[in-house]
Amino acid sequence: MRERKVCTLSVMLAAAFCAATFISVIPPAAEGDEKITPQKLFEQKCSQCHSLDDPRSQRNTKAEWTQLVKRMRGNGCDLSDDEAETIVGYLSKNFGK
Repeated sequence: MRERKVCTLSVMLAAAFCAATFISVIPPAAEGDEKITPQKLFEQKCSQCHSLDDPRSQRNTKAEWTQLVKRMRGNGCDLSDDEAETIVGYLSKNFGK
């Protein structure tokens, strides 16, 4: 009977240790990662090289905005595919023809 209690306790301690180890390796960003709005992403990325009034003063189709963003990426703008798509969507919705 005593051996069974010791074995059960050992298994429970091992499980608790594994759980604590697993939880400690979760990156902090996964816990409270805030989603950035399309407007903030546009402002953050595009203002590195441009006045924010430049794109806002234009009226382009989605295809035209796509080409402009593609050109900016070719010029060295650090955008992921998802970020580029988000910015094109924002510009098309708010400054489209």
